[in-house]
Amino acid sequence: MIFFRMKKIICTSVFFGSLLFTFSFAQAAPARWGIALNHEARECAGFWPGDEFVAYDLPEGWKAYFPDYDPKTGTTALVTEIGSCDFKRKGDEEKCCSQLGYKYVSDNIGKGQKTILRDKEEFLRGMKNR
Repeated sequence: MIFFRMKKIICTSVFFGSLLFTFSFAQAAPARWGIALNHEARECAGFWPGDEFVAYDLPEGWKAYFPDYDPKTGTTALVTEIGSCDFKRKGDEEKCCSQLGYKYVSDNIGKGQKTILRDKEEFLRGMKNR
Protein backbone atom coordinates (compact mmCIF):
# COMPACT_ATOMS: atom_id res chain seq x y z
CA MET A 1 0.00 0.00 0.00
CA ILE A 2 2.81 2.40 0.88
CA PHE A 3 4.56 1.54 -2.40
CA PHE A 4 1.53 2.61 -4.45
CA ARG A 5 1.13 5.84 -2.48
CA MET A 6 4.82 6.68 -2.97
CA LYS A 7 4.55 5.85 -6.68
CA LYS A 8 1.56 8.20 -6.99
CA ILE A 9 3.41 11.01 -5.20
CA ILE A 10 6.51 10.57 -7.36
CA CYS A 11 4.51 10.49 -10.61
CA THR A 12 2.57 13.60 -9.59
CA SER A 13 5.79 15.41 -8.65
CA VAL A 14 7.45 14.50 -11.96
CA PHE A 15 4.39 15.64 -13.91
CA PHE A 16 4.14 19.04 -12.22
CA GLY A 17 7.90 19.47 -12.27
CA SER A 18 7.99 18.90 -16.02
CA LEU A 19 5.17 21.42 -16.48
CA LEU A 20 7.06 24.00 -14.46
CA PHE A 21 10.24 23.32 -16.44
CA THR A 22 8.38 23.65 -19.76
CA PHE A 23 6.67 26.91 -18.84
CA SER A 24 9.89 28.49 -17.57
CA PHE A 25 11.28 28.36 -21.14
CA ALA A 26 8.11 29.42 -22.94
CA GLN A 27 8.12 32.85 -24.52
CA ALA A 28 5.16 35.18 -24.27
CA ALA A 29 3.21 35.84 -27.42
CA PRO A 30 2.16 39.34 -28.43
CA ALA A 31 -1.16 40.42 -26.98
CA ARG A 32 -4.21 40.65 -29.19
CA TRP A 33 -5.14 43.93 -30.82
CA GLY A 34 -8.39 45.49 -29.63
CA ILE A 35 -10.03 48.77 -28.77
CA ALA A 36 -10.39 50.91 -25.68
CA LEU A 37 -13.41 52.97 -24.71
CA ASN A 38 -13.77 56.03 -22.54
CA HIS A 39 -17.46 55.85 -21.65
CA GLU A 40 -17.51 59.24 -19.95
CA ALA A 41 -16.15 61.10 -22.99
CA ARG A 42 -17.78 58.67 -25.49
CA GLU A 43 -14.38 58.22 -27.16
CA CYS A 44 -12.93 55.11 -28.75
CA ALA A 45 -9.42 54.13 -29.87
CA GLY A 46 -7.35 51.19 -31.00
CA PHE A 47 -5.37 49.49 -28.25
CA TRP A 48 -2.50 47.00 -28.14
CA PRO A 49 -1.34 45.94 -24.64
CA GLY A 50 2.13 44.90 -25.86
CA ASP A 51 4.30 41.79 -25.98
CA GLU A 52 7.12 40.17 -24.01
CA PHE A 53 9.29 43.29 -24.41
CA VAL A 54 6.95 46.20 -23.74
CA ALA A 55 3.60 46.87 -22.06
CA TYR A 56 1.26 49.71 -22.91
CA ASP A 57 -1.17 50.93 -20.26
CA LEU A 58 -4.42 52.74 -20.79
CA PRO A 59 -4.90 56.32 -19.65
CA GLU A 60 -7.22 56.75 -16.69
CA GLY A 61 -10.90 56.41 -17.57
CA TRP A 62 -10.33 53.96 -20.44
CA LYS A 63 -11.29 50.28 -20.59
CA ALA A 64 -9.92 47.69 -23.05
CA TYR A 65 -11.95 45.20 -25.09
CA PHE A 66 -10.72 42.39 -27.32
CA PRO A 67 -12.41 40.40 -30.10
CA ASP A 68 -13.47 36.78 -29.74
CA TYR A 69 -13.85 34.26 -32.53
CA ASP A 70 -16.97 32.07 -32.53
CA PRO A 71 -16.20 28.82 -34.38
CA LYS A 72 -19.91 27.94 -34.57
CA THR A 73 -20.77 31.00 -36.63
CA GLY A 74 -17.32 31.67 -38.11
CA THR A 75 -17.49 35.31 -37.01
CA THR A 76 -15.28 37.54 -34.92
CA ALA A 77 -17.00 40.03 -32.64
CA LEU A 78 -15.85 42.53 -30.08
CA VAL A 79 -18.48 42.77 -27.34
CA THR A 80 -18.77 45.72 -24.93
CA GLU A 81 -21.39 46.97 -22.46
CA ILE A 82 -22.76 49.35 -25.10
CA GLY A 83 -22.92 46.91 -28.00
CA SER A 84 -20.74 44.88 -30.31
CA CYS A 85 -18.86 45.42 -33.54
CA ASP A 86 -17.15 43.40 -36.24
CA PHE A 87 -13.42 43.41 -35.44
CA LYS A 88 -11.09 40.99 -37.19
CA ARG A 89 -7.68 42.70 -37.25
CA LYS A 90 -5.62 45.80 -36.58
CA GLY A 91 -7.04 48.52 -38.79
CA ASP A 92 -10.68 47.80 -37.90
CA GLU A 93 -10.62 50.27 -34.97
CA GLU A 94 -12.24 53.25 -36.66
CA LYS A 95 -15.00 51.13 -38.20
CA CYS A 96 -15.68 49.45 -34.85
CA CYS A 97 -15.82 52.79 -33.02
CA SER A 98 -18.32 54.05 -35.58
CA GLN A 99 -20.47 50.93 -35.15
CA LEU A 100 -20.51 51.58 -31.39
CA GLY A 101 -21.43 55.25 -31.85
CA TYR A 102 -18.25 56.58 -30.21
CA LYS A 103 -15.78 59.15 -31.56
CA TYR A 104 -12.56 57.58 -32.91
CA VAL A 105 -9.51 59.39 -31.46
CA SER A 106 -6.37 57.25 -31.94
CA ASP A 107 -4.94 54.15 -33.59
CA ASN A 108 -3.33 53.13 -30.24
CA ILE A 109 -4.40 55.03 -27.13
CA GLY A 110 -1.77 53.28 -24.99
CA LYS A 111 1.33 54.23 -26.99
CA GLY A 112 2.20 57.11 -24.65
CA GLN A 113 2.05 54.85 -21.56
CA LYS A 114 4.96 52.51 -22.32
CA THR A 115 6.76 50.24 -19.84
CA ILE A 116 9.87 48.32 -20.98
CA LEU A 117 9.66 44.73 -19.72
CA ARG A 118 12.82 43.34 -21.31
CA ASP A 119 15.53 44.74 -23.57
CA LYS A 120 14.73 43.44 -27.05
CA GLU A 121 18.24 43.88 -28.51
CA GLU A 122 19.82 42.04 -25.59
CA PHE A 123 17.27 39.25 -25.94
CA LEU A 124 17.95 38.89 -29.69
CA ARG A 125 21.72 38.84 -29.11
CA GLY A 126 21.21 36.06 -26.57
CA MET A 127 19.14 34.07 -29.07
CA LYS A 128 21.91 34.34 -31.70
CA ASN A 129 24.49 33.05 -29.21
CA ARG A 130 22.55 29.84 -28.53
